[in-house]
Amino acid sequence: MRLEPLRSLRPIDELLGATSDPYHRRLLENFREHVIAEVVGDIDRIMATMAPHPVYHGYDSFGGSARDDEDFVIVNGRDETWAMYREFIDSGRHVHQLDSRRIAVSDWGIAGDGYLYLTERGANLAAAGVPGIDAAATYVAASRFAYFIPYEDGMMAGEDVYRPRSNIAYLKVEPDEMLDRDELSSTFDRQASGR
Repeated sequence: MRLEPLRSLRPIDELLGATSDPYHRRLLENFREHVIAEVVGDIDRIMATMAPHPVYHGYDSFGGSARDDEDFVIVNGRDETWAMYREFIDSGRHVHQLDSRRIAVSDWGIAGDGYLYLTERGANLAAAGVPGIDAAATYVAASRFAYFIPYEDGMMAGEDVYRPRSNIAYLKVEPDEMLDRDELSSTFDRQASGR
Protein backbone atom coordinates (compact mmCIF):
# COMPACT_ATOMS: atom_id res chain seq x y z
CA MET A 1 0.00 0.00 0.00
CA ARG A 2 1.46 3.34 -1.04
CA LEU A 3 0.53 6.20 1.24
CA GLU A 4 -0.81 9.46 -0.18
CA PRO A 5 -0.17 12.03 2.60
CA LEU A 6 -1.71 14.88 0.57
CA ARG A 7 -5.09 13.15 0.90
CA SER A 8 -4.93 14.09 4.59
CA LEU A 9 -5.54 17.72 3.61
CA ARG A 10 -8.52 17.29 1.26
CA PRO A 11 -11.28 17.08 3.91
CA ILE A 12 -9.75 20.03 5.79
CA ASP A 13 -9.58 22.10 2.60
CA GLU A 14 -13.15 21.17 1.66
CA LEU A 15 -14.42 22.26 5.08
CA LEU A 16 -12.35 25.46 4.89
CA GLY A 17 -14.05 26.21 1.57
CA ALA A 18 -17.46 25.90 3.22
CA THR A 19 -16.61 27.75 6.45
CA SER A 20 -17.07 31.49 6.84
CA ASP A 21 -16.76 31.91 10.63
CA PRO A 22 -13.31 33.52 11.21
CA TYR A 23 -12.56 31.60 14.41
CA HIS A 24 -13.54 28.26 12.87
CA ARG A 25 -11.33 29.05 9.88
CA ARG A 26 -8.47 29.81 12.26
CA LEU A 27 -8.88 26.39 13.90
CA LEU A 28 -8.95 24.61 10.54
CA GLU A 29 -5.87 26.51 9.31
CA ASN A 30 -4.06 25.53 12.52
CA PHE A 31 -5.07 21.88 12.10
CA ARG A 32 -3.96 21.93 8.46
CA GLU A 33 -0.56 23.35 9.43
CA HIS A 34 -0.26 20.74 12.19
CA VAL A 35 -0.90 17.87 9.75
CA ILE A 36 1.66 19.26 7.27
CA ALA A 37 4.25 19.68 10.04
CA GLU A 38 3.65 16.09 11.20
CA VAL A 39 4.06 14.59 7.74
CA VAL A 40 7.27 16.50 6.98
CA GLY A 41 8.61 15.75 10.47
CA ASP A 42 9.16 19.36 11.59
CA ILE A 43 8.86 19.34 15.37
CA ASP A 44 9.24 23.12 15.70
CA ARG A 45 6.29 23.69 13.34
CA ILE A 46 4.25 21.08 15.20
CA MET A 47 4.90 22.78 18.54
CA ALA A 48 4.03 26.18 17.04
CA THR A 49 0.45 24.89 16.54
CA MET A 50 0.09 23.85 20.19
CA ALA A 51 -1.46 25.61 23.21
CA PRO A 52 0.76 26.16 26.28
CA HIS A 53 -0.35 22.96 28.09
CA PRO A 54 -1.56 20.24 25.70
CA VAL A 55 -3.17 17.09 27.09
CA TYR A 56 -3.57 13.94 25.00
CA HIS A 57 -5.93 11.06 25.79
CA GLY A 58 -5.72 7.69 24.08
CA TYR A 59 -8.80 5.50 24.25
CA ASP A 60 -7.42 2.40 22.59
CA SER A 61 -8.49 -0.38 24.95
CA PHE A 62 -12.27 -0.41 25.11
CA GLY A 63 -13.72 -2.28 28.07
CA GLY A 64 -10.77 -1.43 30.31
CA SER A 65 -11.10 -0.73 34.00
CA ALA A 66 -10.32 2.98 33.95
CA ARG A 67 -12.23 4.97 36.56
CA ASP A 68 -12.00 8.41 34.98
CA ASP A 69 -10.40 10.42 32.17
CA GLU A 70 -7.11 10.73 34.06
CA ASP A 71 -6.54 7.00 33.53
CA PHE A 72 -6.42 7.66 29.77
CA VAL A 73 -3.93 10.56 29.80
CA ILE A 74 -0.97 9.62 27.64
CA VAL A 75 0.69 13.05 27.35
CA ASN A 76 0.37 15.93 29.80
CA GLY A 77 2.11 19.23 29.13
CA ARG A 78 4.40 20.80 26.61
CA ASP A 79 7.55 18.80 27.46
CA GLU A 80 5.73 15.48 27.17
CA THR A 81 4.12 16.65 23.92
CA TRP A 82 7.53 17.52 22.48
CA ALA A 83 8.91 14.11 23.57
CA MET A 84 5.92 12.30 22.02
CA TYR A 85 6.39 14.04 18.67
CA ARG A 86 10.16 13.52 18.76
CA GLU A 87 9.56 9.76 19.13
CA PHE A 88 6.83 9.90 16.44
CA ILE A 89 9.27 11.46 13.97
CA ASP A 90 12.28 9.33 14.97
CA SER A 91 10.23 6.13 14.53
CA GLY A 92 9.19 7.14 11.00
CA ARG A 93 5.47 7.01 11.88
CA HIS A 94 5.10 10.70 11.03
CA VAL A 95 4.86 9.66 7.37
CA HIS A 96 1.15 8.97 7.44
CA GLN A 97 -2.20 9.48 5.80
CA LEU A 98 -5.29 10.59 7.70
CA ASP A 99 -8.28 9.69 5.55
CA SER A 100 -11.06 11.63 7.30
CA ARG A 101 -14.52 10.58 6.16
CA ARG A 102 -16.26 13.13 8.38
CA ILE A 103 -14.85 16.30 9.90
CA ALA A 104 -16.56 19.11 11.79
CA VAL A 105 -15.48 22.33 13.43
CA SER A 106 -17.09 24.18 16.33
CA ASP A 107 -16.09 26.80 18.89
CA TRP A 108 -14.58 24.11 21.15
CA GLY A 109 -12.49 22.45 18.42
CA ILE A 110 -12.42 19.89 15.60
CA ALA A 111 -13.78 16.33 15.42
CA GLY A 112 -13.43 13.72 12.74
CA ASP A 113 -13.34 10.07 11.92
CA GLY A 114 -12.16 7.82 9.16
CA TYR A 115 -9.01 5.79 8.64
CA LEU A 116 -5.45 6.32 9.79
CA TYR A 117 -2.48 4.82 7.94
CA LEU A 118 0.86 5.02 9.78
CA THR A 119 4.25 3.92 8.50
CA GLU A 120 5.72 1.29 10.82
CA ARG A 121 9.15 -0.34 10.78
CA GLY A 122 8.95 -4.11 10.91
CA ALA A 123 11.72 -4.26 13.52
CA ASN A 124 9.69 -2.07 15.88
CA LEU A 125 6.54 -4.15 15.37
CA ALA A 126 8.42 -7.42 15.90
CA ALA A 127 10.00 -6.03 19.09
CA ALA A 128 6.49 -5.07 20.29
CA GLY A 129 5.37 -8.67 19.80
CA VAL A 130 3.13 -8.21 16.75
CA PRO A 131 2.84 -11.71 15.23
CA GLY A 132 3.69 -12.53 11.61
CA ILE A 133 5.95 -9.54 11.03
CA ASP A 134 9.07 -9.49 8.85
CA ALA A 135 11.50 -7.39 10.91
CA ALA A 136 13.33 -6.25 7.74
CA ALA A 137 10.16 -4.93 6.06
CA THR A 138 8.14 -1.74 6.33
CA TYR A 139 4.42 -1.81 7.04
CA VAL A 140 1.41 0.45 7.02
CA ALA A 141 -0.68 0.14 10.18
CA ALA A 142 -4.23 0.68 8.90
CA SER A 143 -7.15 1.27 11.25
CA ARG A 144 -10.39 3.06 11.92
CA PHE A 145 -9.73 6.26 13.79
CA ALA A 146 -11.75 8.96 15.53
CA TYR A 147 -10.33 12.17 16.89
CA PHE A 148 -11.48 15.13 18.95
CA ILE A 149 -9.14 18.10 19.08
CA PRO A 150 -9.87 20.74 21.71
CA TYR A 151 -8.61 24.27 21.10
CA GLU A 152 -7.65 27.15 23.37
CA ASP A 153 -7.41 30.62 21.85
CA GLY A 154 -6.99 29.16 18.37
CA MET A 155 -4.23 26.74 19.37
CA MET A 156 -4.42 22.94 19.59
CA ALA A 157 -4.82 21.91 23.23
CA GLY A 158 -4.16 18.20 22.71
CA GLU A 159 -6.08 15.33 21.17
CA ASP A 160 -8.53 12.65 22.26
CA VAL A 161 -8.05 9.69 19.95
CA TYR A 162 -9.93 6.43 19.53
CA ARG A 163 -7.97 3.73 17.70
CA PRO A 164 -8.61 0.28 19.18
CA ARG A 165 -5.54 -1.92 18.87
CA SER A 166 -7.75 -4.86 17.96
CA ASN A 167 -8.73 -3.16 14.70
CA ILE A 168 -5.22 -2.43 13.35
CA ALA A 169 -4.20 -4.32 10.20
CA TYR A 170 -0.51 -4.41 9.26
CA LEU A 171 -0.03 -4.21 5.50
CA LYS A 172 3.44 -4.92 4.13
CA VAL A 173 4.84 -2.16 1.91
CA GLU A 174 6.55 -3.37 -1.23
CA PRO A 175 9.85 -1.66 -2.16
CA ASP A 176 8.28 0.15 -5.15
CA GLU A 177 5.57 1.57 -2.84
CA MET A 178 8.00 3.20 -0.41
CA LEU A 179 7.90 6.97 -0.05
CA ASP A 180 11.28 8.63 -0.11
CA ARG A 181 11.30 10.67 3.11
CA ASP A 182 13.70 13.32 1.87
CA GLU A 183 11.65 13.84 -1.28
CA LEU A 184 8.44 13.89 0.76
CA SER A 185 9.81 16.59 3.06
CA SER A 186 10.85 18.80 0.16
CA THR A 187 7.75 18.33 -2.05
CA PHE A 188 4.85 17.82 0.37
CA ASP A 189 5.14 21.30 1.82
CA ARG A 190 5.22 22.87 -1.66
CA GLN A 191 2.29 20.79 -2.94
CA ALA A 192 0.27 21.36 0.24
CA SER A 193 0.66 25.13 0.00
CA GLY A 194 -0.73 25.09 -3.55
CA ARG A 195 -4.05 23.66 -2.34
